Amino acid sequence: MSVTSTPLVATKPEAPRLRVLLVEDENDSARYVQRKLETYPGASFDVVHVEDLESALSQLGRDDFDVMVLDLELPDGDGMGMVKDVCSLAAAMPVVILTAHEDAERARMAVCAGAQDYLVKQQQTGTSMARSIVHAVERFERTRRQIAPAAT
Repeated sequence: MSVTSTPLVATKPEAPRLRVLLVEDENDSARYVQRKLETYPGASFDVVHVEDLESALSQLGRDDFDVMVLDLELPDGDGMGMVKDVCSLAAAMPVVILTAHEDAERARMAVCAGAQDYLVKQQQTGTSMARSIVHAVERFERTRRQIAPAAT
């Protein structure tokens, strides 16, 4: 009896293309984020940049996004109340906080308020920032798939 085996060929999944709503009031920081995301080989990012919360909410009404990257201090909103409000209003996508302030308690509070992650700008490389954003989207989608069957 002869056994024929066919080698399994692992196919590399296609790198995701993510639409990002970047809410950042400092243009230099926004350009920095965009440059960092461009260097990540594991995904590609279409970034729409707005400078304030009002513009972000308006943009959400016009376009679909996979993730929001939100500065914690904006001219028209800041703090955990803003995070909670944004996470409620943008419930169809994950929110990742990107801030200049390293503060473990604020990070914990942001995640408790609904954010998927809390990133400190100065600590991010292109790879770490992009990976955090991709993983936030993946966690969010996995959770949504797990909850959907339970709701029916």
